Amino acid sequence: MKKIILFFSLIFFSTVAVSSYAKIITFSNCSTAGSSLNKNEMDKSIYEKNEYIININQKLVRRNIIFTDSFIKNENDSFRKTHQKNFNRDKITSFEYQIKYSDSKFIKATTDIKDTKAKHTIEINLNEKTIKNTLETQSNSGTPSSFSQYQYCGGDGGSKDFLNKIIGK
Repeated sequence: MKKIILFFSLIFFSTVAVSSYAKIITFSNCSTAGSSLNKNEMDKSIYEKNEYIININQKLVRRNIIFTDSFIKNENDSFRKTHQKNFNRDKITSFEYQIKYSDSKFIKATTDIKDTKAKHTIEINLNEKTIKNTLETQSNSGTPSSFSQYQYCGGDGGSKDFLNKIIGK
């Protein structure tokens, strides 16, 4: 009887352990470019951390940014000079996106920005470690506009071997 209970316990715990394995991909050291992609390194005078954490199981992408103290000071001083008002940029910023589409090569995720008529969409190319950020806004008159920014991530979490293990190929 003890052997049967032990056997079923092993099956139960191994099933729970396998199904609870999180499929997570991390892109770190992301550079920021303008309207076209360039594969530069992350600007360490601006960022201490600029990363994307993709959780396939939860259908979430989280972007974490930690700015350098010198960048925050320059931003705050520049805003104060231009607008004669104080501005206090946060050192740590985090955004969460819902995955709308994913396959072995691409992920598309979106988030709505509260209190504004805006939608933020990211398109991630897993093989090339590139991200296209698009901010879509609507003016009070209903006129739509959009702005895109590109990023290249040099983190080790997006390697092809790693991705093949995650997707099961």
